[in-house]
Amino acid sequence: MKKQAFICVLLAAVLLPGCSEDGENTPQPTDGRVALEATSGIRMNTRAYDNTWEAGDAIGIYMLDDDATDGNGNHKYTTAETAKTGSFTATEGQTLYFPVNGDARDFTAYYPYRETLKEGNVYTVDVKNQTPQKDIDLMGAAKVTGKDKNDPKVAFVFTHKLVKLAITLKADGTSLTDADLAGTTVSLSNQQTAATYNVVKSGEATVTTGTSAEIALHTDGLKAEGIVLPAATTKDMVLTFTVPKLDNQAFHWNVNSAEKSQAFVAGSKYLYTITISKVGVEVSSTVEDWTLGNGDGETGNAE
Repeated sequence: MKKQAFICVLLAAVLLPGCSEDGENTPQPTDGRVALEATSGIRMNTRAYDNTWEAGDAIGIYMLDDDATDGNGNHKYTTAETAKTGSFTATEGQTLYFPVNGDARDFTAYYPYRETLKEGNVYTVDVKNQTPQKDIDLMGAAKVTGKDKNDPKVAFVFTHKLVKLAITLKADGTSLTDADLAGTTVSLSNQQTAATYNVVKSGEATVTTGTSAEIALHTDGLKAEGIVLPAATTKDMVLTFTVPKLDNQAFHWNVNSAEKSQAFVAGSKYLYTITISKVGVEVSSTVEDWTLGNGDGETGNAE
């Protein structure tokens, strides 16, 4: 069920003023160094957040030395347009250059860019605050190896490292109307909230085990969404829907009661349609831009 978000980052060669032989990005007069120009195309309606890049979105790119260290790391490349295919350019002083002598380099990348990482190129994740969603929607790319100035095109394959929940609220139309659901809040219990991810080694995010918490999902009208950490089991995870116009009556649904929601798999998107009546809740679901974690959707009753 793991999703591979095929976001191709083409590092096209252009001859620009280069930099010194020690790898510093200090411009030197006509040294023949080849610079990288990043573009990103979105396939299969996949992206870090929705199916389009937004102006200002930034990725962090690493050009790795022969020993697979972060030789030239965490360079910020940003898109200035909102589009399914975006062109990414380095911010001032961030341009990556191939070695003039033709030595090969490896590359990796992650999204969203963060200026400061922990020692060892560790990206920290905290999902307690769910707004805005794109700020916590971590993606990483597997290493692309053996590129040099004569073969400068690099296509990254990004994968989502966390889990997406998308919820649509509906009234049953008999005992309640959609207007009755205005202001309904949604929360998910028994959640770990912290994780780490090594942006150079890629792999999976590592959940930091601690005291579980209830997370308030981001709501917008009759929509709710959340980005949560992968979990081997959804046992004891409960979605709670609190309806202000029913004197804050709370309806509960056990996620683990659904056959295809027994675990939260990294890179999967679980979509639920919640139909609320005065006597309970029915649940069903489907997918958009991530791998659908629970097939074509599921049904259930909340009490």
